[in-house]
Amino acid sequence: MAGSDLQGADLQGTDLSNARLTDADLRGANLTGANLHDAVLDGAFIADADMTDAILEDAIREVVDLDAAIADDADEYLNVAV
Repeated sequence: MAGSDLQGADLQGTDLSNARLTDADLRGANLTGANLHDAVLDGAFIADADMTDAILEDAIREVVDLDAAIADDADEYLNVAV
């Protein structure tokens, strides 16, 4: 899934645990309640994505574009290295 164009995709409740989403385009995607546990998000574009109630524990990300992303009640374990 690295480099995938998932812009505007409806991924609500999807199990993306351990997914390699390096450089993926998730702008405007619906990730409400999605499981991103241990997902690799390095370089992913997540601007304007809805991550309400998403599970982000141990997600690996480096320089992720979270501009205007909605993350209400999202898991608090996302470790951002910029």
